[in-house]
Amino acid sequence: MINNIYLYIYICFIFCFSFGESLSFSNNLSISYDSNPLKYSENEEVLSSRYLTYSSSLTTKQKIFKRNTRFTFSFKNKFYDKISQKSNYSLKFKAKQSLGNYQYLTFSYNYIDNIYLRSYKDADQIHYILDYLYTGTDCHFDYSIITVDYESPIINKLKRNKVKFNISYIYETQFYNKYFTEFDLELNGIAWKYSSSNRKNKHYIS
Repeated sequence: MINNIYLYIYICFIFCFSFGESLSFSNNLSISYDSNPLKYSENEEVLSSRYLTYSSSLTTKQKIFKRNTRFTFSFKNKFYDKISQKSNYSLKFKAKQSLGNYQYLTFSYNYIDNIYLRSYKDADQIHYILDYLYTGTDCHFDYSIITVDYESPIINKLKRNKVKFNISYIYETQFYNKYFTEFDLELNGIAWKYSSSNRKNKHYIS
């Protein structure tokens, strides 16, 4: 999986440097502390840990169909000091295409690898005769979401507010490790949003 990460980053750099008209790159490094990353209850032995977060983002712009298209590639990695199972990475890709007249079509893909929850006692394994002391099975899952969004302004005759309408198609998955596949999810849906803003206020309905 690590090799796939480097391949993804390499392809992003090649794509942006080869075709992009403009390019911006940002990095961020932070150190944080979580007093209960596994969300244990009060009657359990609560574990705490420091964690290091590194994130980078690459944005480029080019003209497709004679209009500007903005591409964003993002990568984030978390390293936990005391609970290594919580360490993971995420990838994000976003393409926003201008359609003219303040209309936009946006595609985004977000993937988070190995989201660790905690160790649970799996009833299926408890019934087996094991040659070791069974204390639980680690539970984790991979998360992904794909969104296709269309945005259009709404004509406001009074011109006091900026009003726009969004409609999106969303495909979302959560795939667990082999001992917890009964919790796997695949969701499809449509979302919409009406938003209005001016110099002082901003509100929306979705």
